[in-house]
Amino acid sequence: ALAWVVSWQQMKAPAVLQNLRDAGARVRVATKPFSIGNGPGTLSFGEGSLAILAGIQDRDKATAIFAALEKGANEGVNVHSYHTLLTTTGPGLGTSHFKVAKPIKPLLVVGEGTRSYDAGEAWYQLDQNLGVAPVMVNMSRLKNVDMRAYTHLLMVEGKYTDIDKKMKKRIAAWVNSGGTLVAIQGAATWAETLCFDTDVCKKAKSEDPTEKEKPQAMAYADFDDQRAQRTIGGAIVTAQLDITHPIAFGYNNSMPFFRRGDTLLKASENPFATPVRYAQEPLVSGYIGEQRLKEMSGQPAVIAERHGEGLVVRFANNPIFRGFWRGTERLWVNALYFGPLVSATELPE
Repeated sequence: ALAWVVSWQQMKAPAVLQNLRDAGARVRVATKPFSIGNGPGTLSFGEGSLAILAGIQDRDKATAIFAALEKGANEGVNVHSYHTLLTTTGPGLGTSHFKVAKPIKPLLVVGEGTRSYDAGEAWYQLDQNLGVAPVMVNMSRLKNVDMRAYTHLLMVEGKYTDIDKKMKKRIAAWVNSGGTLVAIQGAATWAETLCFDTDVCKKAKSEDPTEKEKPQAMAYADFDDQRAQRTIGGAIVTAQLDITHPIAFGYNNSMPFFRRGDTLLKASENPFATPVRYAQEPLVSGYIGEQRLKEMSGQPAVIAERHGEGLVVRFANNPIFRGFWRGTERLWVNALYFGPLVSATELPE
């Protein structure tokens, strides 16, 4: 064959990509939909589909690459072989609409300050589902790590107030130079405090405490009810996706999310940086207090913002929660493999 194509909509497609990368393959990722074939045999492929072109591979790695494809096929992944690079619709397999998938080397923050369950979920996702052995570092030792050795910094739910200003500047500089920060819930809120533009940082003013709205008096007996109104213990909600965005590759326009916690993301000023947002009437099943439901309706669920050469991806909810809500885990996986594909989207004035 001249090329092999793997649809990204398959559950085990990311493992195939990682195996191919480990075999030394040059894998290209579709950024536009396309189809190949004629008549009843025509197959359509969406954004994120993998194209492995035989002609651009190193000859000494051909056997290992074919073995990786064969392994994927034996594990139930549809691997399509073609004797042409031409497509029936959409861009050809050899065009610039197929971007090279870069290797990943993630650094996972664990230990005191992080939620151990969430750190374990991320570790399991990397090690068992993707075949990636992550380097893990305690938050207290993060300052001793050479960030330049890693492509991604993965931060799960937790409290990151122990990271000092000097380390925050290092992380911001690392992102600006090409790193990808993937932050979930509490880490996403913390990531909003990072400053990537020195001039803007100097001009920023602290909030005037006198401007804060004073709390209204409430009856002591109403505490439990008020807490229930503000807590989301677990509910199913609907989210809308921009499937043209690399973070949402492989999805349909809408899907159910498992919503837990009360994290709300600070909206991006970039209109192209929100690949996922909650529907205007998001609640499908479960209970969400009226106040919280109003706050999250139509709001960002995932934001992916470019800063310099790098990217910050913020999740309002945990997309890999306990490894059982499988539908959303691909968003987190996309942040790993497709984060570098997110281009700058600044419109000319």
